[in-house]
Amino acid sequence: MADLILQLIILSSFAAIVYLMAIAVPRVKDDELEAPSKVIGALPLERMDAFLNNWKEKILRRLRIYLLKAERSVTDQLQKSKEAYQRERQKKRPFPKFKRTIKSSVNPEDQEDQENQA
Repeated sequence: MADLILQLIILSSFAAIVYLMAIAVPRVKDDELEAPSKVIGALPLERMDAFLNNWKEKILRRLRIYLLKAERSVTDQLQKSKEAYQRERQKKRPFPKFKRTIKSSVNPEDQEDQENQA
């Protein structure tokens, strides 16, 4: 099953690459083309091009929305885990109401002596 999923992803990626390369190829004007047969001249290329552009825009907009939703859910999960970590950390502290402060290891009297010597 995993092989099937990987193959689908690879083929979809390849199709997307081919499509993007086809878009990047410069367009040839109708005047420069000489239709070798009536079949090629009868194809509604402009309608197909408009449809593909419209479809691509819709897909990209939907993809953007799904990516934003995924980003939001990841952010929420990170926030929940951070809050849970903070709660656990708060429980482990012996005196949770006291804040930890860093005090200077030098006595105030020693500081005055050092200032006077300088």
